[in-house]
Amino acid sequence: MAIQGVAGLTSRWAHYLAALQAGEAGDDLLREALRHLGDHDHDNGDLKAARERWERATAVGARAGLVSGTLSQQMVLAIVARSEGDEAGAVRLAKEIARWAAAVGAWRLSSQAEAFIEAGKG
Repeated sequence: MAIQGVAGLTSRWAHYLAALQAGEAGDDLLREALRHLGDHDHDNGDLKAARERWERATAVGARAGLVSGTLSQQMVLAIVARSEGDEAGAVRLAKEIARWAAAVGAWRLSSQAEAFIEAGKG
């Protein structure tokens, strides 16, 4: 199965593409590969690709029952929403992340979500 890469990622981050390929075959590396490739997409300014990979990584984590990992992944979705100019959507998502993170005792993540909300006010 061929995995479509991002320009410049094929050789520089071949290990993430290999993990993605393994994940597509059912390997547990899928979520991690999607997260990291989304990071590189975001760093390269490809917000659409970053969002697609991060949304998929979030869904994979949720299906696996990774509550704190799913909340963390949603935080990057809030970041990309802000980067896309959707401040209202970013804040709504961050508020939910803060609420859920506090409910499960993920205090650091809750604080990060609250700080994200505050940063958008200035």
